[in-house]
Amino acid sequence: MEKLRNLIIENVAMFREAFPTRSCPSPDLISAISHDHPFTYGQVENEIEKMVHEGVLEAEFSDSYSVKLG
Repeated sequence: MEKLRNLIIENVAMFREAFPTRSCPSPDLISAISHDHPFTYGQVENEIEKMVHEGVLEAEFSDSYSVKLG
């Protein structure tokens, strides 16, 4: 799962670079990774939840669930 964690961090960092004042929408992040790599939507979603719990990512809850690097 280390590869998946690195992909998540990489994608969140790219999003932050492109949109510095916004958090990355979690459903978009999950869809992008599960579409381009051999991970299911559920695997990506679970790993993001673990990373939020560990403090690697910060979650923002508004209209949708978004994440940013912790």
